[in-house]
Amino acid sequence: MNPIGMIGLGHMGHSIATNILKKGYAMTLYDIRPEAFADLLPLGAKGAASIPDLGTCDIVLLMVNTYAQCESCLRELLQTMNSGIVVVSSTIQMKEAEKLEQLAGERGVRVLDA
Repeated sequence: MNPIGMIGLGHMGHSIATNILKKGYAMTLYDIRPEAFADLLPLGAKGAASIPDLGTCDIVLLMVNTYAQCESCLRELLQTMNSGIVVVSSTIQMKEAEKLEQLAGERGVRVLDA
């Protein structure tokens, strides 16, 4: 199984990633601030230099603040991801989640609004 990817390692994202790693899953992490996940590297996580580096993950958790950030991250991710699931855990409107789903669907990627 490919690692689980995560974009956005703020307070909530960091806690979720910590729990996933503690359960023994492999993870590849990206945040605009690499120091946000530096303490997770000793737990077995790998850091990504860019969002497209997560394109080989079967599942990517997206935990950023705004719809604009979600769309930007998804567009970057879709440069290399052409199957799998992106779980959006950002607080966005339903119509925005539907736009992300349509965008991803064009590349064979599914979006789950969580």
